[in-house]
Amino acid sequence: MAEIGTALRSARRNQGLDIDVFEAQTKIRARHLQALEEERFELLHERAYARAFLRTYAGALGLDPTPLLEAFDARFPEERPFNERSGSSAGSRGPF
Repeated sequence: MAEIGTALRSARRNQGLDIDVFEAQTKIRARHLQALEEERFELLHERAYARAFLRTYAGALGLDPTPLLEAFDARFPEERPFNERSGSSAGSRGPF
C-alpha cells in the first residue's frame, strides 16, 4: 500500500475538499489531520492518539482504516514509547 500520508491526502484531494471540512466532521484539529497527512506522527505525542486519529480520519475519507493501521503498526510497534520511535523530541515542538 502507498504511504499512509499519501493515501490520506490523495483521498481527501480526490473528493475536492479542504482539510477544514474534515476537521468539522471528525472534531480532530486540522493541524493534527495535517500531521497525519505529512506522517509527522510525533506531533500527536502518543501512539494511541495517532492510531485513533488515523482510524477516524480514514473512515471519514471513506477509506478502510485497517490497512493503514497495519502499516502504522508495522512502522511503530508498541514495545517502545511513541516519542522514542519518532526520532525527535515532541516536547520541543510545543503543546497540542
